[in-house]
Amino acid sequence: MTKIAGSHALKAGVNFQNIRFSTLQPQQSRGSYNYTGEYTSNLNASNTGYGVADFILDQQNNAGLSNEVTNGDQRWNNAAYFQDDWRVKPSLTLNLGLRWEYFQPYQDVGGFQASYNMTAPSSLNTTTGIGSGKAQYLIPKETFSYAMSIINNPSYNPNFGAIMAKDNVTPVSTSDPHLIQAQHTNFAPRVGVSWSPDTKTVVRVGFGIFYGGLESTGYWPNLGENYPFQYTGSFPSLSCGTYNCPTDGISIANGFSTIIANGFASNVKYLTMRGSDPQAKTPYTEDWNLSIERSITSSMFGTVSYVGNTSRHLQVFPDPNNPLAYENPNNSTQSARPLPDFGGSSYTSYSGMSDYHSLQTKLEKRLSNGYSLLATYTWSHSLDDAPTPLGTTGDGGYRQSNLIPIHMDYSNTGFDTRQRFTFNSLYELPFGLGRRFANQNHVLDYLVGGWSANATFQAQSGNPFTVYTSGISSPSGSGTRAIKSKNPFTSGGTFVSPNPSLVSSTTCATSTRNRTHWYNPCSFQNPWNANDPVNEPQHYIPKSTTDPTLSSYSMPVYVTDLPSVLGYSGGKRNEVVGPGFERVNMSLFKSFKTYHEQNLEFRSDIFNLFNTPTLGEPSSNNISSSGGQITGPRSLQRYAPDSRFIQLSMKYSF
Repeated sequence: MTKIAGSHALKAGVNFQNIRFSTLQPQQSRGSYNYTGEYTSNLNASNTGYGVADFILDQQNNAGLSNEVTNGDQRWNNAAYFQDDWRVKPSLTLNLGLRWEYFQPYQDVGGFQASYNMTAPSSLNTTTGIGSGKAQYLIPKETFSYAMSIINNPSYNPNFGAIMAKDNVTPVSTSDPHLIQAQHTNFAPRVGVSWSPDTKTVVRVGFGIFYGGLESTGYWPNLGENYPFQYTGSFPSLSCGTYNCPTDGISIANGFSTIIANGFASNVKYLTMRGSDPQAKTPYTEDWNLSIERSITSSMFGTVSYVGNTSRHLQVFPDPNNPLAYENPNNSTQSARPLPDFGGSSYTSYSGMSDYHSLQTKLEKRLSNGYSLLATYTWSHSLDDAPTPLGTTGDGGYRQSNLIPIHMDYSNTGFDTRQRFTFNSLYELPFGLGRRFANQNHVLDYLVGGWSANATFQAQSGNPFTVYTSGISSPSGSGTRAIKSKNPFTSGGTFVSPNPSLVSSTTCATSTRNRTHWYNPCSFQNPWNANDPVNEPQHYIPKSTTDPTLSSYSMPVYVTDLPSVLGYSGGKRNEVVGPGFERVNMSLFKSFKTYHEQNLEFRSDIFNLFNTPTLGEPSSNNISSSGGQITGPRSLQRYAPDSRFIQLSMKYSF
C-alpha cells in the first residue's frame, strides 16, 4: 500500500486459485422400480389405481439404473484488482475500485465428460405427437476416440451413435476440455462515498458489481455423468393411447438381469443427458446501498439504510428436452420430447434473475458501564425466477420450461423473509475485582464477582411455499399448482370446482394460521382437469384421435398453446407465507481468577428460554380438507430441538 500526500491509499493485487474436487455419487447404483397404479386404475375415473396392486400383479411402469464412476474435476479462479481510498477533505472520502475476475468452468482431469446443447429450435408434429430437434454432443479431443468406440460399438443394437443420428444429435470433438467457453470480460467497478455533514452524522452511499463463481451446483448436473463415461438409464412404459398400455418390460423375477447380461452400456435409449449453455455467462450482482448513521450519545448510535441488489445470469435448470405438449394423464409424453429417444435432462442455463430490496435499521450501544445493546429490524422482499439448484423447502420450481417461459415463474424467492427483528444484550454485574463494587475482597469476588449474563431475542416472519392441487388429474408432462383466488388466510367460504363431489367433500377452514389449517383450502381453486369428461368436457384432453370417451371434444390430443398450458398448470410458485418464529436464548457466566492471567469460566446456555413452539411449514400443502395441516416443528439447525434445553460447560484459559 502506498500513501500519496496523505490523501490517497492505493492498493492493487492479483489472485490465482486452483480448485480440485473428486466425486463418487452413482445416481441409481442399485436401481429403482416404480409402480404407479396405472394398471389397476379405471381410465374413465380420476384418482383410481394403487401402486401396491400393480406390484402384486408384476405390472411395472418405469425403472432406472446407473453405473459407478468417480469424477476428478478441477478449475481455476483468477482475479486482479485496483483500489483507491481518496480522502478529498476531512468530511468526504471516496472509495474507488475496479476488479477483474476469471472463473474457469470445471473440467474432468482425464477428459471423461461430455455436454449436450440444442443447436436449432425444437418442433412437434401435432399429427403424430413426435417431437424433433437438433443438438450437438461435445466431447474433449483427448477422449473422443475412446468415447466413439463405445458410442458406435457394432455389437450394440442399436448403439448410442445410431440413437444420436436418429434424433439429430451430432458428436463433436473439441480441443477445449472444459466444453464450455468462459467469459473473459468480468470487470467489476466499485464506488463508495462517505460524507459527514457534522460531527454526529455520516452518510454512506455505495455501488458495486460482484461476480459469482461458476460454483458447484450439486453432482446431478455434472458433465462427467454423461454416456459413455457415466450413464443413468431410464426404462419407461410406452405411450399407447388405448386401454391396454404396455409395461416397461421389467419383471420382479428378472429385474435388470437381461439388460446387464447384454452389457449395460448397450442400454442407450432414454438416457439422462447432462448439458450446459456452450458459452458461460458469469452470474453477477449489482449491489447498492444508502445509509445514514447518527450518534445519539457517546456510546449509542443508530443507522437507517436502504439496501438493494439485482442479480443476472444465475445458474438455473430448465430442461430443453421437456415434452413439447401436454397430453392425457394416461399417455406417455416420451415421444413428444425434442429428442424422443432420450430421457429428461439435467441442463445448466445462465438465464435466471433475482431482485432484492430492503429497509435495514440498527440501534447499537457499545459496551460501557458494564452493558451493551444491539437491536435491528429489517423489512425486505426477494423475488426471482431462479429456484435454487439444490432446492428450497416449499419452492415449487418451474412448471414446464419448454412450454412456459421461465420468466413467467418469477415470484417470491423460497427463502424470502419479509420481516426480521433481533435484540442482543450483555450485562456484567458490577461486583468483584476490577468492577465497581466489592472490588477489594477476594472472598466476595469468588461469591458475587465475575458474574455476567446475555440474552438474545429474534422474531421473523415465515418463508413462502407453494400450494398444489387436489382431486384432479394433471396432464402428462406438466407441473401443476393450485390457483389462489382470494386471501389464503380468510376463513370460511365454499370450495369452487366444476366437480360437485369435490365441492361437497372439501371442508373450508373455520380459522387459519394454526396447526390444523395454516391456510384455507377454499381460498384456492384447481386448474383445469385434463381427464374429467363428465364435469369438464371442454378441458378433457383426448387420449388419441380415436378416443371413444367423447365423440366431440374441444381440446386437441397435443396441447401446445400457451393460454391452454397455463390453464392446466395453475398459479405461481411460493404464494403463501408460512409460519414465522420467535425465540429467546440466554447465557449466564461466572469467571474465577486462578493464577495471574489465568481464569476458570463456568457458563450455562439456555436455548428457547420460554419454551416457545415453532411451527414448520404445512406437511399437507394441497387444497384438500387437510390442506394447510402442520404436523411438525420448524427445523432451525441440526441437534437443536424445538423445546427448551440447557447446556453447561467450563473453560480454563491460560
